[in-house]
Amino acid sequence: MLISSQTAPPQFDAYYPFQHNQTEKNVTPTSPAALGEVLQVNLTGLGPDVVPTATPTLTVGGQSEQILQINVNTGKGQEEIYFGLSQDTPVGIEPVIVTVAGVASNTVNIPVGSGPLVGYVLNGASFASQNVVAPGSIVSVFGAGFGTQDNLSAFPSTSVNGLSVMFGTTAAPIFALAASSGQINVLVPTELPTTGTVDLTVQTSGSTSPAQTMTLAPAAPGIFYYTDPLVLNRRNAVAVAANTAWIAMPTSMAANLGLPTNCSNAASVCGQPAKRGGYLQIYSTGLGVATPNGDPNGAVLPTGMLAPASGSPLYITVVTPTVTIGGEQAPLLFSGVAPGYNGLYQVDVQIPADLAPGNDVPLVITMGQASDSATIAIQ
Repeated sequence: MLISSQTAPPQFDAYYPFQHNQTEKNVTPTSPAALGEVLQVNLTGLGPDVVPTATPTLTVGGQSEQILQINVNTGKGQEEIYFGLSQDTPVGIEPVIVTVAGVASNTVNIPVGSGPLVGYVLNGASFASQNVVAPGSIVSVFGAGFGTQDNLSAFPSTSVNGLSVMFGTTAAPIFALAASSGQINVLVPTELPTTGTVDLTVQTSGSTSPAQTMTLAPAAPGIFYYTDPLVLNRRNAVAVAANTAWIAMPTSMAANLGLPTNCSNAASVCGQPAKRGGYLQIYSTGLGVATPNGDPNGAVLPTGMLAPASGSPLYITVVTPTVTIGGEQAPLLFSGVAPGYNGLYQVDVQIPADLAPGNDVPLVITMGQASDSATIAIQ
């Protein structure tokens, strides 16, 4: 049994399976479900004898809700269930599960309630599902009720369309507000401590979301990555040959993305495997405290400011990461905030010369107990 949607990470869906019964419009991040209203969910696989021999149950946030009507033979290749939300349904980004004869459906999330709602806070590079953040990193806040207008170029503003993301009492600079898809990309304030917890809330002029408690950590590395439209499980790191725009990816993947595969001009974006023994620039976030020239007693890059594009000074991570490629440690040349940015880290390494070539060679960045992995292509 399948609730009729194709899951698009991290929690909402490319096709919204829930509709408001009164308006027949989709339940979306800009149009959440309200307590007490009747909703419709589309699904498949209820079975021909679902009524009356097998009675479905439906839960929202783990709470059973009243099923009002079931349409099995809709002529649309799917079934429909109409259900009512009670006044005490959990408010937030809540999981919906339908169960028939002991068989449970997939889980699909639905925004319930008015005002801003926070469902997930994920690493802005890896989209790792975690409530652990490092000061100075980029995170993506997913939820609903973030308004109706997008602003995809907001940095360093801490208030966009009357909306703010707060870490405790500190407002976070907003990189992008994609209200229509329920996503806000923000910079975790660099002045926060690297231990303990902090409450994250989204505030609008009218209300404040329920708090999400985040664990603060010295580092929470995440590698930015590309996806291959024809190899969906491939996470190819955003990594380029040093001083070029040549992405270290399989030529087949570059072709799938419509990129040139014959790299010649260093300034032109293209895709091809990196060379063994060559130098690689890897882009990530969450690598922890970075100060001028890596001075342990130096001041962090202030929240809302960009590292000098000139590289003078360089904001270098105080803790040195370990980078492995194909299981072999890669010599590290630089680890710090990319010049001209904040929250975006650049890690420069030399690719070991004795690696076996391949299209999906593992690349891992480790900081203390935290790590993230992706792949690159090597020839």
